[in-house]
Amino acid sequence: MKMLSPPLLIAAALAVAGTARAVDLKIADFKATSSVSITRGSDGGFAARVKNTRFIPYLTLDEQGVSHFRLVTVATNEELRTDREPADPTALVSVTVDDMAGDKPKRLAAFQDLGADGVVAADRYFATTQPGCCGGADSHHVRLLESGKHLFQSTGPGPVGISAWASFPNARPEQIRWAAFAGIDDEALYKAGVLGTLTYGNETGPLTTLQVVRPKPPAENDDLDLALANGAALLWIDSKEKVPPVDPTLANAGPAAGSPDSPKDIWSLEKVTAPADITGMVLALELDGKRLISIPVEQDKLVPSKATIDPTLVLKPAP
Repeated sequence: MKMLSPPLLIAAALAVAGTARAVDLKIADFKATSSVSITRGSDGGFAARVKNTRFIPYLTLDEQGVSHFRLVTVATNEELRTDREPADPTALVSVTVDDMAGDKPKRLAAFQDLGADGVVAADRYFATTQPGCCGGADSHHVRLLESGKHLFQSTGPGPVGISAWASFPNARPEQIRWAAFAGIDDEALYKAGVLGTLTYGNETGPLTTLQVVRPKPPAENDDLDLALANGAALLWIDSKEKVPPVDPTLANAGPAAGSPDSPKDIWSLEKVTAPADITGMVLALELDGKRLISIPVEQDKLVPSKATIDPTLVLKPAP
């Protein structure tokens, strides 16, 4: 057997020692607490202050295409009482977002919104929800995860409420557009005929905000404001798409809302990135299958002057 010389023995020993010392680098070791405090008042009613914290890791790609984690920390704080409906109007959701690509966490965003809870949507957005009270609609705040930028407020069912999502195929950089409807819960606005707010924008924020108004009140209250806040639908119409669609079984075929993780492809705007060229798609507002409003998009803005609209309604710029 050939013996190693002392220098080679030393080198081999150092190599083994180095291998033994190669351990995983701990980037973060977060812990959180939750609590509940229950009290009974002099009137016999009960109140429970509930605080919960949870972690939501999700995957993202860096500029080199390497996958790594980001960490969303969600802290909720609400009070439940026996003398009112479960919804706490002061409930608060606090969120932080940290990037885990380096040797230590890097804070990307921190924000708070009124609500009872929230969810990560499509590993791209965070939606906070405040349950409706007394038959009212749920209310939502939707933000961009990586910056905390507030995109829109909406009402209605689901985590992002009444909203519609579109993308322009093969555009670089990626182009996403959204639209959202928020019903009202303000008596003064309702008496002024306002039924809700319609907003259109991209991931930098809103681009157009309009009020949906009924100037002349009906002879009898028809609760149209509640119906829209809870059950309206927003749909994208692509001017290049055949109606009816060639294959209606395809996802988002024909007029469709899309979703945060599956926006409707607008093929008439394939590869388009310049705002001046974003023209041709239409946003529709429907209730129970009835088309109430169709608004064209021109130069990346909603154009209410060219809208087709129910004769009892008008569109006004939001204050």
